[in-house]
Amino acid sequence: MDQINEKMTQITEEPFCLQYCLSEQDLNINGVTHGGILFYLCDEAIGRYFTVKGMKGAAADADIHFYRPAPQDVNITI
Repeated sequence: MDQINEKMTQITEEPFCLQYCLSEQDLNINGVTHGGILFYLCDEAIGRYFTVKGMKGAAADADIHFYRPAPQDVNITI
């Protein structure tokens, strides 16, 4: 996961947003981004938000709904 963390960039503070460029290593066998990668990015954004705000916290529960595939070489914003 260190490779993912190195590629994540904070683009705004309010609202807090991170950006990540999806690469071939993030794809599943169908050629689209693995859902676990997207969920990890969301969870990481929660943790980084708390850190930036000087707070301690974690997600106690989370749900994610996938609306369409996320292809390779696309910047996503969380």
